[in-house]
Amino acid sequence: MEHIDRQAELQETRTKIELEAGLRGLLREKPLEQIRVRELADRCGIRRQSFYYHFSDIYELLNWSAQREQELLPQRQAGFLTWQQVVLDLLAYTAENRPYYQTLLRVLGRKRLWEVLGAAFQNMQDNIAAHCRQKMPEGLPGAVGEALERQRKSGAKMARIVMEAWINDTIDTTPQEVIQEIESIAEGMTTGAMLRSLLLEREA
Repeated sequence: MEHIDRQAELQETRTKIELEAGLRGLLREKPLEQIRVRELADRCGIRRQSFYYHFSDIYELLNWSAQREQELLPQRQAGFLTWQQVVLDLLAYTAENRPYYQTLLRVLGRKRLWEVLGAAFQNMQDNIAAHCRQKMPEGLPGAVGEALERQRKSGAKMARIVMEAWINDTIDTTPQEVIQEIESIAEGMTTGAMLRSLLLEREA
């Protein structure tokens, strides 16, 4: 009996994933508001009633998809060894799925978008911050790290703005250029934190 229940659960999940894939495909062709359950079911090769067995409407499917994306997105970054790989993958993935992410932002709102991106984006920031710390000489006072952390938080706000512009395709740059800009900012953050620490030491 347990084996049968497990099979039914796997089949249900498989159908939901197929519907999600179908939705992403249709979002490349039209906005969410114009997508009908019937055409989505036809694209996935299932009956319309089967859709309603799993979801009440297209918006519930989108919310289910967003939750799944939130859980799976950080797993993409698990095998990367450098912060550059983390950044490039996040940019490439969101560009590849741009209509989907634009829909998350437009329909579910900025707060929900950043809940979806949150863990992956935080991992990206942590990798960049670790890169900055590695560039600093050993034995520097703790104030340097504190200053660097303050600058990192300030930079995170700008990074979110850039990421939303990337998703909306309103930023004229390539992933490689973004990497170069981050490297330049990281260099400036490290140097700035060290200088600020030295000034505080002198004032003390």
